[in-house]
Amino acid sequence: MEKRNEQAAKEFVEKKRESKLNLWNDIFSQYFSDPEQFNRQLTQFIKARNHIAHNKLLTFFAFKKMHDELSDFELTLSKALEQFEQKNASEELLDTWLHEQEQEEYDEQSLRDRIFGETGVEIRDEDEIYELFCQTVTALYDTLWDRYHYDPCFDVSDMEIPVKDGTTKVCVIKSNASDEELTLYVSIVLDDDMDSSSYLTIEAKHGEDVIAKAECTYHNGEGHEGEEGLCVADSDSEYIDTEVHDFLEALIDYIEEDLNPYVKQVAAMEYECGRHGGTSPVADFACQECGKDGVSITEDLLPIGKCCYCGYENEHYVCELCGTVYDDMGGDEHLCNGCMPRDD
Repeated sequence: MEKRNEQAAKEFVEKKRESKLNLWNDIFSQYFSDPEQFNRQLTQFIKARNHIAHNKLLTFFAFKKMHDELSDFELTLSKALEQFEQKNASEELLDTWLHEQEQEEYDEQSLRDRIFGETGVEIRDEDEIYELFCQTVTALYDTLWDRYHYDPCFDVSDMEIPVKDGTTKVCVIKSNASDEELTLYVSIVLDDDMDSSSYLTIEAKHGEDVIAKAECTYHNGEGHEGEEGLCVADSDSEYIDTEVHDFLEALIDYIEEDLNPYVKQVAAMEYECGRHGGTSPVADFACQECGKDGVSITEDLLPIGKCCYCGYENEHYVCELCGTVYDDMGGDEHLCNGCMPRDD
């Protein structure tokens, strides 16, 4: 009798099992020499597509950067296709793809499930709290990426996924003109017990100086089974992330005011020139790299020829007679167009 019950239970479990296949992990990722690089390029491709689809401003600099990124993405796909065509999948490998993972038997309803079902209080586990924190970090990164990726003044590195417990260097924002860097660090402490708190700390540092800091707290709710067999809520779950807004504002202000101060310096110097007379601190020709009017012609701003936006060192000439700084359209190797002798 006992053996028959055991056999019946075994057959019931086997009927409930399903084959589970992860297409990326089990099939496609093996054809990429660097799967993480592909994922980053795919994310950039999606964001570039959204940039165009939403009719956002497409500057010359943004077009060049987008074109280069898409060219790299196309090369990655071409190499993966070559790998795919070279490999001959065996019957054994195909079986592995189809049956590598089996879905585990559905877990019996736990106390947390009952609390949620009977009281509406969601008790998150460690993975769910971690995912909640990652959503906050990703939203913050996406805001910075959208603001600065196509801005010639700055370069935003790829995002590193935060580790579950510990500190992660998430990304670096670099000023192209000053080479100064601002680094974002994320620290996570997880505790998924009921009536416990988990913490997400975000710091922006310029060198050793902390520029801005935000702390988010997730508190797991709590409940118990009451005398009548029904679950009762003792406290609700709560996620507090209000500091992120002020953190982002402080971060943007610092990036645009201090990480690359040259653009505002140009505006201030031109204002003084307008009031008291004088020469503009930038050339009358556009930067060869970003197309902006920010090429320095005075050492008081930047080395002559360097763009205050993107930091590019523009090829230039200095007129031997009047000292005017010009590009190859403004004269020859020795004289600007205004000082060249005329054939009158």
